[in-house]
Amino acid sequence: MGASCPGSMRAVAPATGAFIWQDCLSTGPVLGAVTAVPGVAEVGADSSVVVLAASSGTTLFTYTNTALTGDAFEGAGSISNGILYHADTAGNLYAFET
Repeated sequence: MGASCPGSMRAVAPATGAFIWQDCLSTGPVLGAVTAVPGVAEVGADSSVVVLAASSGTTLFTYTNTALTGDAFEGAGSISNGILYHADTAGNLYAFET
């Protein structure tokens, strides 16, 4: 029996529709769009921001805001000049430098 995941990320082979890789995001559902730049994909999953290697699905970075009280990372992030920007539902903007 498979694990229950509140959210997930998957890479799909366009020619076949088969999953190349898939990751269970245990921190929560993915409600915003996935943000991607060459080699990296990022998504908000409830109280966490998760950055994955686009080729393998390996988690490169996770930030979990344990101080959130019902706030979440629900929208899409933005990556510019090596900095990931992601806002939470309380109106806070986070910047993560590579």
